[in-house]
Amino acid sequence: MKFHPVLRFFAIILLLLNSIAFAENAATLERMANDAFDRMNLRRTQIGLSPLKRSAILDRSATAHARYITHNHSLGSEGHNENSKRPGFTGITPTQRMVAAGYSGNSTSENIALTSYPEGSLSTDDLIDAPYHRQSQFGAYLEAGVAMSAQPAPSNSVNAEQYIYVINFGANTSPRGKNQRTQPFVYPADGQQDVPADWIANESPNPVPDMIGQRVGYPISFSADPSDSLIINSFNLRDANDSRIAGRLITTDTQNGKPLDDYAFWIPLLPLAYGTSFQAHLEGTLNGTAFNKDWHFTTFKSTPLRLIPAAAQIRGEAVQP
Repeated sequence: MKFHPVLRFFAIILLLLNSIAFAENAATLERMANDAFDRMNLRRTQIGLSPLKRSAILDRSATAHARYITHNHSLGSEGHNENSKRPGFTGITPTQRMVAAGYSGNSTSENIALTSYPEGSLSTDDLIDAPYHRQSQFGAYLEAGVAMSAQPAPSNSVNAEQYIYVINFGANTSPRGKNQRTQPFVYPADGQQDVPADWIANESPNPVPDMIGQRVGYPISFSADPSDSLIINSFNLRDANDSRIAGRLITTDTQNGKPLDDYAFWIPLLPLAYGTSFQAHLEGTLNGTAFNKDWHFTTFKSTPLRLIPAAAQIRGEAVQP
């Protein structure tokens, strides 16, 4: 079958335009992934953790799963898992996919976010907002790989695309040693000025299952080194008028009831006030040694543009050494 020269010309132009659009889209996704990774390391250094190294191998496993999700529309049905009968399959679990990509570390984890805004840094902040996901973001990993993949947004969305953000964490050994600290890591960090006032309780598993989907105050977390014993005896948060904020201390996993040995968090029951400095006071024991910690942080001056995350987060799989 022969094409008229004019039709052939327009067909070539269309192919070129499609190629250019694909290249621009790939560059945008790469920029978003880089921004997300940089934001994660910024937040880690704010609380005293070492930044993670970028791993090409973990980039590869994260990219494969992000593309699998968008190609098969499987986030809601499979989440972190893959089906061997579907196109793009590289491994059932996150750890299997990382091994298939060539990773040999003995500690791995995966986080996934679905977002609508084309800014990778905000995708990372969404994951850090959610306390269980924050546990991986601030975990004892040495390196990570990140990837973004785009898919059409629902017809009622103001944006043309949605983005699947996948992070794969890994380590061969723990970068932090036991009994070397006398104070836990806390977030928001001491002196932090850009703290959100609230959070939508949309994480899975949900840390406040009786408040699913509700707007609560911004979660505050306390973490120690892996295998350490962190016991929180009391925590209180006060505003600029020295009024105590009501909240809920969570020291056990809300999915299986097991103690969070080296991690705990506290969630205000109502959104915090904007543009307000808050004083935090924490008491507990770390490996049997009593500690007291005081710090402060300040919330955003007004409501940020990104008010509602695009979708509920999905908890990462973690395999400790």
